Amino acid sequence: MSETSDDNDTAQDPVDDGRRRQCWKRRHRRRSRVFGASRGRSFVLSDVTDALTQWSFVTSMDLTTSQGALPVDERHLLLLGLLMAQSQHGYSINEFIERNLGRVSRMKRATAYALLERLERKGLARMDTETVGNYPPRKVYSITPAGREAFFTLLEELLLDTEQGSSGAEIALMFVDWLERKRVLTLLKQRAERLRALTAQLRAMPNHKDAPGVEYAVQRKLALLQAEQEWLAQVVARLESAAEERAGSNATESPSRGPSANDEA
Repeated sequence: MSETSDDNDTAQDPVDDGRRRQCWKRRHRRRSRVFGASRGRSFVLSDVTDALTQWSFVTSMDLTTSQGALPVDERHLLLLGLLMAQSQHGYSINEFIERNLGRVSRMKRATAYALLERLERKGLARMDTETVGNYPPRKVYSITPAGREAFFTLLEELLLDTEQGSSGAEIALMFVDWLERKRVLTLLKQRAERLRALTAQLRAMPNHKDAPGVEYAVQRKLALLQAEQEWLAQVVARLESAAEERAGSNATESPSRGPSANDEA
């Protein structure tokens, strides 16, 4: 079972989350049948809401570390990503998030400190005490080799996560420069495939003319999915074009360059 932070904003236990989800579905089925019967309608909203709830719950996934399981959480990726660049103390991390990433992450200071301590317990970060002048000692966090491995795993997992209620994809995109360009292309294409599958599922749902609100919800999801697919197609095209230009440039320069150490070997 995962630890909880001071503001109760950490990932929930997968078993409890699954039970809660099932209870919610059963309760909503009963309510939706009453809703339809009270107006003399034959449709049941539970089928529609069941299809939509896949965007309403964060996927329960865990990474296995030497110190136990770590929930796949975009906040872990954000903290590890910031530590990939350099060692930092908690205050500077919080200041950077609040000033530059407020529109991407709403992580509170107490949550950030609690998650940094969790990363340390899991062996993904190392904490050292630093004293400067007459100031009180402060904790400085650095990423460990296990933390680097977890960072890349989280990065790829969240790039492929199509959960629209999560900011995971946005945070993952911030750190794609740590991946090889070819790998980024592969992951973005896989994400596009998953979005197309979700789009097909929604379009296969029957129309509910007697429930216009449900139709609006479905249409909104379709519009968001379509917009992201178009954006992904543009990004993939730019990356592929840049790769072709680099390949052509290398091919042009290679005849005139002198022999390298590898060539001589």
